[in-house]
Amino acid sequence: MREHKRMIRLLVADVALTKTEQIIVGVVLRGGQNHQLTLAKPLNCWELRQTDPAVIAALDELLEEHTDAQAAEILNARGLASGTGGPFIRLIVIHLRRAYHLRSRRQRLIDAGLLTVSELARHLGIHYQTVKHRCRDGIITGVLANDKGEYLYPIPGPELARPIIGRPRRDRPRTPTLRNNPMRCSVMATVSLPDREDDTSRSWWRAGLRTPRTRMSAGLVRRRPRCPRAGVSGPHPTRTAAASVRRSGRRSASSS
Repeated sequence: MREHKRMIRLLVADVALTKTEQIIVGVVLRGGQNHQLTLAKPLNCWELRQTDPAVIAALDELLEEHTDAQAAEILNARGLASGTGGPFIRLIVIHLRRAYHLRSRRQRLIDAGLLTVSELARHLGIHYQTVKHRCRDGIITGVLANDKGEYLYPIPGPELARPIIGRPRRDRPRTPTLRNNPMRCSVMATVSLPDREDDTSRSWWRAGLRTPRTRMSAGLVRRRPRCPRAGVSGPHPTRTAAASVRRSGRRSASSS
């Protein structure tokens, strides 16, 4: 390298650079000869990483019908590369949209007249969760607006079918049935009460759930309130005794 520099100093007398759209180099040799070279202007760092304008045009066309992630997949499938030479991802598409002022898929749908879920809920007078449920059931049509799962909805027409809210009406009459857990039922059905009760009826009677020979007009047996301490049906024995003592005391005081 040192020898090369020494040779250049011996051969070249002067060098003049003119920088315009191109770089013009004027070389004056020691023997009196003049040479002129025209070189291309080197690109800046951001220009070396700039995306091809054809790719930007293709991206603008794809955003009419696709989200950012979907557009990135389509560009990669076409064999196009980003400014760095790598494949496209969703974040690169977002950066290109903002750098070149391209409208997003969501903004294009809003400009076309589609409504958000809150706006459609106010338009129909329902909750916004109801709008999502009806879109999931196919009653309302929704269009995917971005990669976050947000949908935009066109204004439905007057022929929109409103689903029936509530439990369907039962045609057959209800019949009393015996629950699986008799401790939780307040009214139990019985067909007949035999003269000699079986073990199940006896255990219910001991638990205070029913009393023998006590029926309603419709054939139903109502559970009596169970005493929490004595474990039998009827009024509380301690409270009954205390009330009797108070009544007897009042009677003796009045007689005296």
